[in-house]
Amino acid sequence: MTELSRRTRGISQVYMRNLPNRVRECNDCEFYQQVPRPVGIMAKSYPARYEGALQNHPRAVCLFAQTGALKVTTDRRVWIVHPHRAVWLPPNYPHKMSTLDPVEMHAVYIRQDACPKHAPREPCVIQVSSLLRELVLRATSIPAEYDEAGHEGKIIALLLGEIDWSRAHVHVMARLQDSRLLAIERALASNPGDSRTLEQWADLAGASPRTLARQCPALAGGT
Repeated sequence: MTELSRRTRGISQVYMRNLPNRVRECNDCEFYQQVPRPVGIMAKSYPARYEGALQNHPRAVCLFAQTGALKVTTDRRVWIVHPHRAVWLPPNYPHKMSTLDPVEMHAVYIRQDACPKHAPREPCVIQVSSLLRELVLRATSIPAEYDEAGHEGKIIALLLGEIDWSRAHVHVMARLQDSRLLAIERALASNPGDSRTLEQWADLAGASPRTLARQCPALAGGT
């Protein structure tokens, strides 16, 4: 039995819940870095307010939020991604993932030599068409070691060809550095519905309401 076969057997009891008509599949992202196919697709559920660790992978990845709001943080940017958007991360790019709501996520891992020519070299947000969404859902039901020359391989090829590499027009917030705003961000991450007034937020941040109102947009990377 090969090492890959042993790993596959050892994790075969892991299921993706809440998605009907699914076959058993692995939800260990490290598995998909080693699977002997150009593309591996992982489906996984995350609870609200999940905070992942900083990570990077040898494969590039497109992170799709099928449901819920996914937060992706890199060294330069922070994105809040809802359905119909995805975050593209080139190979070996450090990133951190967290959630605001319960999230059903799909990650499309692409081997470096299989990345399309027009794939960006920097992280960005891309549009997700209805067809691409359906192809990703379909691809999660095929075996990890799919037949590259058969019908399953054609599905993967169509999926890669359907990705629109033009960047989506979304607001991108610079990664917060100011300790006052970080305190507010942590509070909102733990309770997105927090309805405190400007004065109460200023008290939490240790700044005057006037200072917070004046500096917050600039500090957050806005205008």
